[in-house]
Amino acid sequence: MAKTMKPLCSVSIQPLRTEGSGGLATVYGHATWISGRPPEAGSISRVRLIIVWRKEADGQWRVAQELLNADPAGGK
Repeated sequence: MAKTMKPLCSVSIQPLRTEGSGGLATVYGHATWISGRPPEAGSISRVRLIIVWRKEADGQWRVAQELLNADPAGGK
């Protein structure tokens, strides 16, 4: 899927709340972006998101799972 996606522009991620314990953390928030670049830019995508981060053995935090769900309210 990623290979067929157009480049994104005007990407905005707004974290609302972060919860964590031990080697896991969860971020809840909203995101918006535009698929494609002018002059072929598409419409604005608005989503609610949950991103689960996991602390790896090397000490780095990496995304373990993400869920993006269309936000008809536009993040309000």
